[in-house]
Parts: sequence; structure tokens; C-alpha cells
Amino acid sequence: MPSRRATLPREVLLLALPWLAFRELTLAAGICAKWRALVLDSRAFCGNVRIDVMTHWRLWWAAQQLMAGQRDGRPLRLEIVSSAYEPHLESHVFGWMEECLHRIEHLVVSVNSRHLPSLWKSLSSPAPMLKSLHVTLHLDEREGALHRFPVPRELFGFAAGNLQTVHLTNVFLPHCPPASHCECTGEHHHRCLERRGPTAIVPALHNVSALSLTYSPGQWSHLPRNVDLLFPNLVQIELGSNTSVFGRSVLTTRVELKPERRRREPSFLDREDLRVLSRITQLPLDISVISPSEDAVRVLLHGVPGPLHMRLTRNDSDSFRITVVSGSTRARCHFVERVEYYDKCIRGLTQEWRSQVNLLFHDLEFSTSVNSLTIDVSLWSLLAPLLRDSFHDLPVLVVRIDSGRRFGVSWLPEEPLAIPGLQCLIFQAARATATLDISDILFLADRITPKAVALTLDRIALHGFRRKRLRRRFSSVSCSD
Repeated sequence: MPSRRATLPREVLLLALPWLAFRELTLAAGICAKWRALVLDSRAFCGNVRIDVMTHWRLWWAAQQLMAGQRDGRPLRLEIVSSAYEPHLESHVFGWMEECLHRIEHLVVSVNSRHLPSLWKSLSSPAPMLKSLHVTLHLDEREGALHRFPVPRELFGFAAGNLQTVHLTNVFLPHCPPASHCECTGEHHHRCLERRGPTAIVPALHNVSALSLTYSPGQWSHLPRNVDLLFPNLVQIELGSNTSVFGRSVLTTRVELKPERRRREPSFLDREDLRVLSRITQLPLDISVISPSEDAVRVLLHGVPGPLHMRLTRNDSDSFRITVVSGSTRARCHFVERVEYYDKCIRGLTQEWRSQVNLLFHDLEFSTSVNSLTIDVSLWSLLAPLLRDSFHDLPVLVVRIDSGRRFGVSWLPEEPLAIPGLQCLIFQAARATATLDISDILFLADRITPKAVALTLDRIALHGFRRKRLRRRFSSVSCSD
């Protein structure tokens, strides 16, 4: 077997074709029992997915291995990756993929958008074993017509009962059933969808619980109005942008953009999208917002019903996560932020960096609707100047004691976090338990508020000899295991 990188799992057959000569693969009708996955790729895309390029003789040898296992029926993970238009995909590979749909558990297709009609045709056979589907379209000059080819109602022969996870990039969902399947028209059409249920739209998506939608900025106007009807069992939804214009998010891109390019950032959402997202945010979903656009942040959070709970937790030394939770529906919105941008903004190196700070830190309407704020102590020094500007009347503050040394910061910050309206202060261990000196608790409390607020210690063990002063400093002291 050709050598593979150490990061690749075992039992993965890797075929990186130097010039997308897929004709050799038609020699095989199945997958060898020795291999659990097949990766088809081209030299032009190898750098993005970090795989090795095989020579032509290795490809020929791998094709012989495929022939040996053509009658095997084990579950399969299939990945087809090609950024350019390649006729061999439609003439050979898609047909072979259709024959194997009944045994595929995980399917990843990343192809040129011109292949979309043929791709939907090849995905019309039943896929009873399919658990996850990833479809990515690489746009070309015809990208404006993609909404004419949404996910078809006949996807996977109306049957994919085990399909749980769907990731779509530049792939559109249908707005409504075809006319032949709908009994009404006009203003009562949405009621018809609610009555008939998701089986009237795309039956294969009925059991999907995790959905990821990624579009270019100009395509968000085609976001469907009936996402909740397409996916009645949806638990988590992820909305993102696949363009480098939104370069601030560490989840969508690693590209750093110059500030002058950001001024030309297009509008992320319009009024029509607001109606769609307002319906999504009313559901008890876990929403990951992967776009730094202030319009997207404002639309989503204004649609999340209060009261709100905000969490600021450290991911690693380079990034942290903002989580906003609805107290009524338990809907969640996640934002991943770069530490570098906030550090430059707070140090005042340039005013341009203020645009990189999440809207949540300078939106007074949002801050007044937050009932509780949780912050890792390792983020205190970084975010204290921003929190002081907006969260004056925050009633509950939770300070998580995490490992600041692991991120190269002092765990005992000097910066004041003045919150005059605070009513309850909670110290919480980030992991199982944490030990704090009483003098450190008093030191931190003095930097938060001069008031005698209620103190709660969550999985915190006390050390020191100033317990009487601790009781005098706070109106009440309680501990929880």
C-alpha cells in the first residue's frame, strides 16, 4: 500500500489523481474489503485537504486492489473532491457512486457547481445506511442559477432513515413542495406545509438533527422560509459564510484581511432573511453563528427570546467562545472570536480593530437583556475594558476559575471589572474542584463591586484565615458541591 501520512486513519484508501483521470476507476465495481474509505482528489485541491499525491503507477495498483473486493458489502465512507469541472465525474464516478449508495455510511461530495444536476440524479437511490451527508459546491460563473437546483424531493429515493447530520455549502433547500404535491396556493400555502408536514417537502431529511448551511453573501436571499418544517427533529443549526470577506471567524477561514477590504463587506442578511431567522430562533435549537457580520449578530440575537445568559469561555491561547443562551427556549448562539483582535483593539493600536469586536460588547440593548454573565478568569484582563462599558446593571456574575497559566496569562487579574448593579457573585471551578485563598476572593470582589452582594462558591475549596472578614464583606455566603 502506498505510504500515507500519520494523521490519516487506518483502513483508508487514498486516491489523489494527478489529472483527474477517473477512467481507471471504472475497472472496479465496489470497494475492497480491506479498505474502509475511498478519497478521490485532484492535484489542484491537495493543498487544501492536506493529503499526499500518488503517482500514476500507484493509482493503477490501487485500482487492482479495488477489483479484488468488488463484491464486498461492508459500510463505506466515500469522499469525492474536485474543485474544477471534470466530465469524468458524470460519465463514470457518479454512476459508480449511485450503485454504492446502499452501503455508504458517510458521504462527502465537493465538486464544481456545474455538476449539480447530475449529482442530484445520482443521489436518487435509497441510502438506508447513510448517517452523514456533506455536499460542497465550488462556484463558477454560473453560480447565480444554483437556486434553480435545490435539494430534490426525491433525494435518496425518499428513504434515508439513519441520516442525522447534513452539511450544505452553496446548496439550496427548497422553499416549498412542487406544485404537483401541494393542494393550495397563495397566502394559505404555509398552512398547507404545516398540515402536510416535512414528508411533503424532502422525506429523506425528516430525521436530521444537526444542520449546517454555508453560503456566499449574495446567496442568503435564497434561504428557505420553512427550515423548521424541512427538519422537524432539528436540534442544532449552524449558519456560516464561506467567503474570505468574513475573515474574522476562526471557524470559517484562516485568511487575514486588510482593514480597507472590510469596508466593502456586503450586507449579510436582508429583511427577508430576518423573517426566516426569526422563526429559527424561536425554536429550542443550538445555533452556531460563524459570521462576524454585525447584521447577522443583531438579527439572530434580537430573535432569541430572553432572558439571556452570556458565557465567555477560553478555547485556547488564540481564541475564545461567546455563548448566548435563551432562558425561556434554551436556544443557543455561539461565536468564536480571535484573542489577537481584541488585544489590539483594547491597546488602541488602531481604531480599525474596533470593527473586529463582536457587536455584543457595545450594544446597550443587548447588555440590558442579559441576566447573568459567565467569564473565565483567564479572559478577565482581555475583556474587562469592554464589559465595563456596557454591563453596568448586570445582576449575576459568574467567574470561572480556569487554568490561566496554560494560556500564558495571570490567573489573578489587576484590571477592575466595575459592575455597580451587581446583586450576586459566583465563583465556579472550571473543572472538578478549585482551591482559592480567601484573600484572593476578597481581592477579586473589590475589583468587581464595592457593594455587599451575595456570594456563592461552586465547587470551591477555601484556604486562609480570614473567614470572618469574608462574611462581613458579603451579604451572604453559600457553598455548593
